Amino acid sequence: MNKYQRLFFFQTIFGFIFLFGFELKAQTESSKRSWFQAAQQGELVKIKKLYKKVKVDSENPEGETALILAAEAGSKEVVEFLLSQKANVNIKDHSGNLALVYSIEMGADEISFLLLQSGTVRDFKTKEANSLFALAAKAGRTKIIDELLKNETRVLDQVNEEGETPVMVALRSAHFALAEYLLKQGAKLDLKNKKGQTLLEIAKESGVPEGHSIYRVLATTKTAH
Repeated sequence: MNKYQRLFFFQTIFGFIFLFGFELKAQTESSKRSWFQAAQQGELVKIKKLYKKVKVDSENPEGETALILAAEAGSKEVVEFLLSQKANVNIKDHSGNLALVYSIEMGADEISFLLLQSGTVRDFKTKEANSLFALAAKAGRTKIIDELLKNETRVLDQVNEEGETPVMVALRSAHFALAEYLLKQGAKLDLKNKKGQTLLEIAKESGVPEGHSIYRVLATTKTAH
């Protein structure tokens, strides 16, 4: 084989390698798109077909994993399967949110419990400094609140970037009974937000009806007024 033949041979080999690599990459990208779509639509059968072709913690352009998409979609079966495949519950998307943030917002308590039991960090805060506890208060998820209270009562008075506690967040979200429940669990009555507003002022501003039992709770401290 002369040098020209050798050159042609190696060029042919490199060409095949390049084409094979290009085709493999295209197949991988196609599998990823199908993977994310299946997670978003709760298609467990398709997820099971694709999981060996895609890394379980692969991220889409928004930084979302299949677990985040499935949690946001409220697909318990897909979430359970992904967790069985060791999906990382503590990956944040480009908005800085975990899968648990979306399941709480969606009111998907069963998924939220699964994510908590699978090791989601409980001291997580959003970019707005809202704790998981505050998010649960905003969404009115009493069961999640009780779970988060089991080992840590300090969460009752954690504040967000506006200086508002979970009680204040619950009031502003019209979860008045939940706000009262948090106060009975030991949340402080005498705190103010960054605007200097008291709980009583926030309650009135949030439209708590006159005669609501929460006013009796607030009346137990002078500083609430």
